[in-house]
Amino acid sequence: MRQTDASESGQELSALCDTVRELIRKNAYQECEKLVTAAMGRYPHAPQPHNLIGILLEKMDDRISAMKHFRAAQALDPTYLPARHNVDRFASFYPGGACAFDETDCFPKQKSETIRLAYDGQGIGHVVVFGKCRLNIAEIPIVQTAPIAGKKVWEIDLPQEVTIGCILRGDQNIAPRGDTRILAGDVLILISAGKQEMPAIQKWMGRS
Repeated sequence: MRQTDASESGQELSALCDTVRELIRKNAYQECEKLVTAAMGRYPHAPQPHNLIGILLEKMDDRISAMKHFRAAQALDPTYLPARHNVDRFASFYPGGACAFDETDCFPKQKSETIRLAYDGQGIGHVVVFGKCRLNIAEIPIVQTAPIAGKKVWEIDLPQEVTIGCILRGDQNIAPRGDTRILAGDVLILISAGKQEMPAIQKWMGRS
């Protein structure tokens, strides 16, 4: 009996993903929100409704709330690929930026294209290699003594090869602008084509 219930719920959640995909394509956001909210009540431990409401919130330009729901979906089921895909798009700026409504939207990674986050001796995290295109993403924690702590983005002598893709501040994911102030405790996600920028980054972070 339980197996039958699980099968039926799986079919209903799968159908919900298809319905939400179509409603969002038609910009029917209000109807979509009602359906997903109802599904959250029926399936409080399922990752699908949280992942779908995250996509809806992203389409409505509420990126902070969207990320919270993507993370909630991943916490409910760490093996649920669509949630992992959507979290990666926000946190790692993965080039394939399409939303993952269900597993069919998750492109399998080839073994030779495994992406790993590794930290060096100074606590800086690096992500390298996206398929045939080389891209370096550095995760930089800003300490109180960093020369750029308290400065606005436009005040920083940022290397030409580097872009600040995102500022992680607690539960917030901030898209930086020129007047965005960098605070101690922030984590900067820096994107570049290589590691030539590292000496400059270490300098304006107060590292040698």
